Amino acid sequence: MKKRALLVGLLLFVAAAAGTAYLLLRAPAYEVTLFLASDTHYGLSPTVAEADERTIDAMNRLPGTAFPRGMGGVVGPPRGVAVLGDLVDNAAAPDAAVAWHRFTADFAIDGRGRLRFPVYELPGNHDGGDEGIVRQGILERDRLRPGLLAASADGICYSWDWGPVHFVSMGLYAGSAGEAVVNPWGRHSDGTWRLPGHSLEFLEEDLARRVGASGRPVVLLQHYGWDIWGLGWWSDQEREALRAAVRGYHVIAAFYGHSHVMMRVDLDGYPAFCVGAAQSDPLPGSFMVVRIRPKVMDVAERKPDGWGYVARVPLIGYVRPRRGGLASSQ
Repeated sequence: MKKRALLVGLLLFVAAAAGTAYLLLRAPAYEVTLFLASDTHYGLSPTVAEADERTIDAMNRLPGTAFPRGMGGVVGPPRGVAVLGDLVDNAAAPDAAVAWHRFTADFAIDGRGRLRFPVYELPGNHDGGDEGIVRQGILERDRLRPGLLAASADGICYSWDWGPVHFVSMGLYAGSAGEAVVNPWGRHSDGTWRLPGHSLEFLEEDLARRVGASGRPVVLLQHYGWDIWGLGWWSDQEREALRAAVRGYHVIAAFYGHSHVMMRVDLDGYPAFCVGAAQSDPLPGSFMVVRIRPKVMDVAERKPDGWGYVARVPLIGYVRPRRGGLASSQ
């Protein structure tokens, strides 16, 4: 009897695995385009705000533009724009309310501001703590933001779907209660602004409930990253906990801000991209254009004078877990 039960269980496992592989290899055609920006730093100076506005204008004009050579096609209208933190320069400043108002006027959640597309923002280390105007403002905007599937206990993290692609916005970074770290200046920071608010637990529950064993592609969004500048703001243990949380899921990429320079970091075959900064005082900065299709993800940096860094990431195979790391294409 035990042997029969074991055999039935094995057959069910094989059938589920085969079904997942079939979904990946025979996925229906789809195309999801999004733009990503970060580090707008409203309130730093009038020229920074003007540079942000010129970046927004460049986003509005981009649909219909040919992709860089080798990618083919033209840029479609994005489903939305993700803004990955440091929305204002100093959420504790006396004029923080003015800076936040200018951000929300330019990056309205419904595409009715200066930007013509829906906005999905998250906080950075410049955006203050739980009771500050930025985080409270994000909570208010989340109540109106279209298409959200779930939100964390503190309301800062949330998830949504665009077609078959599942997006998880993890706030400052994916962490639990928050560990003590020494920043790049050799200082320990205090205050609720540095805490992840149990975003890791939100991520784990969200993936288990809304992705499970489906093999659907997953995109992660947060402020801190994996480059040298980002490593001083969250701990090695927290980064390993994130690896463990997403192991075995079909995570196709993570995108982050904070470091102001477009770059790619590969972790165990898992691509992570810094999206650059929306402003480079007094000039407009850069933003990222991402096109996701069943078998490939195209990533391109859009600079004031044209295209910059470009990458093509094959997606088939990412669902296979790799021991000791995140889901891998290897």
